[in-house]
Amino acid sequence: LKSTQIAALSTDQVAALNSTQIKALTASEVGALSTADIATFSTDEIAALTTAALAGLSTGDISSLSSNQLYALTTTQVQALDAGQVAAVVAAYAAYN
Repeated sequence: LKSTQIAALSTDQVAALNSTQIKALTASEVGALSTADIATFSTDEIAALTTAALAGLSTGDISSLSSNQLYALTTTQVQALDAGQVAAVVAAYAAYN
């Protein structure tokens, strides 16, 4: 799917994506997803995101992750984030603790 096709999916359609499909998403495709779409991802699906795809997450997306989704991020994933994204992760962790 292209990012324009991803953006056209309903939240229910995004929720129906499996981990293999989510792992194949690119940064532009992740960026095309809404915060509500990302909220449908399970912890396994969050963990399936490639480090390259994580570049598509906005700081708003990161800030809105549930505690379970946030804790599903691996060390490798967090290390791949840019400074703004890391700041959002730190702030989200602080909000849950």
